[in-house]
Amino acid sequence: MVRPKRRVSADDALLDDLKSVWEDSNRNKPSYDYLRERGIRTYSQVYALAKRRDIDPTLHAHLVSLFWNLEHKLDRRKARPAMMNLAQTGEDIPRSMAVDRLCWYEGQQVTALLLQIAENQSENSDCRQAALRALESHRTIHPQTTEAFIRLVRDPTEVLFVRTQALECMPGHNGLIDLCIACLNDPSPDIRFWAAFRLSHEYQHENIRAAQADLARLVANDHAVPVGFGWHVDREALLPLETIYYQPYFSTEDRTDYSPIPDLRLISPAIEYGTFGMRKREWQEDGTYKTPEPEVITLRVDPAWLRERIREQWPEATFDVRQPRPVPYLLDWHLSMNGVDLLGALLNDGYGVVICGPPRRDSEWVLYEFAAWYRSVIDPAVPLYLYEWADEAIPLDVGVTATVLAEREDARYQECINMAGKLQ
Repeated sequence: MVRPKRRVSADDALLDDLKSVWEDSNRNKPSYDYLRERGIRTYSQVYALAKRRDIDPTLHAHLVSLFWNLEHKLDRRKARPAMMNLAQTGEDIPRSMAVDRLCWYEGQQVTALLLQIAENQSENSDCRQAALRALESHRTIHPQTTEAFIRLVRDPTEVLFVRTQALECMPGHNGLIDLCIACLNDPSPDIRFWAAFRLSHEYQHENIRAAQADLARLVANDHAVPVGFGWHVDREALLPLETIYYQPYFSTEDRTDYSPIPDLRLISPAIEYGTFGMRKREWQEDGTYKTPEPEVITLRVDPAWLRERIREQWPEATFDVRQPRPVPYLLDWHLSMNGVDLLGALLNDGYGVVICGPPRRDSEWVLYEFAAWYRSVIDPAVPLYLYEWADEAIPLDVGVTATVLAEREDARYQECINMAGKLQ
């Protein structure tokens, strides 16, 4: 986590600091008005009020908002005990925000408080999840923190979303791969989903090969959807599985990164990944999601036909390069474009195609080239979309070129960047 540059404000600059925030980003004007009307004009007053146990709920919510947005202006020595108190008092929603913001504060007392909240089964679930996120963000991860995360994940009687949050935020440790393998076999699709996620973010990717058989099984057979946030389990498991398969093709340059991950795209006629998770599912008050009825996909690509089309376009292409032959794939291939390695596969659902290239900047063009070519050989009446892992769909319309696909991905990222700026 990138921590903001600190520049502690003068004690009497509170209202000016708040005003600058809401003028720049349209946030915190309610807090500015609330505090000004009550004569609260200094940081000293705020620190004192935030440490009270009988704090008014409305004031509590405004103080949490203030601490959230002015963190880089605060005197951290004074703010830490105040924030710890806000994390233990008040209503659940602002309190969970206060707990979350303890990610900026470290020390034995903060760690002990966050662990107490995270492991307390009578505690509000949102606050417990916030405590886990805060602990993950600390620069120093203590052994007792890792042990608590493991206990939460392994306990089938625990609240599901506390287990999944602990798995998502799980610190690295010697038993991580074995724990994730066990979770890939859990009855809950949510646990399987987040186990696949955590494996794809394991820094020492050579270690995840032990999970290869379980990941392959999920990619082949597990089209279940989590109860909570997410998309189909098989699609989430693609990245860690392909990370294993792409290992022989990583260059010395790639390996200067301590955790090389291939650049993955999925070509599909279905609504997948972020488009499915964020646009097709409806969040419920209890944290679960309504999921639409499964799509009916009529496209079925004959692997023998696709092999011939690839060989026509790239005579040097080789097939069945993943050994032993992967269960999830009807066809798999390797080809090289100007020295850049591309691995591809036709999934056993008959319509999904996964392609991977190296993580180096400016190498993604091989993925665009293949995707544009693939669009040209598939029935024009069939809609196709290009997905980066966990991201939203880019249309593969008939006649699309690699240049257009690169522009579309860039435009999507710029939109995300611009939107993030507006939200801050």
